[in-house]
Amino acid sequence: MEVNNSMELHQLLRHIRSGTAICIFDIAGVCICQVPSKEDISIDLYEYVILEISAGISYVNHNRVSCIYITIEK
Repeated sequence: MEVNNSMELHQLLRHIRSGTAICIFDIAGVCICQVPSKEDISIDLYEYVILEISAGISYVNHNRVSCIYITIEK
């Protein structure tokens, strides 16, 4: 029996507070989405499997903010 422990992006977003900056990267490390809040993420990305999650500092509109970095299987 195969066990699938993968999480899709929409599942993680339920646990992230609104107003949290998020950067989403593809497998190659290319930033495909940088948004100031989870509501701004395109629903086209919701079904992709998450490969890695980390946190750091990002610059949004020339302001330094805490950010969640997510790599998806795209």
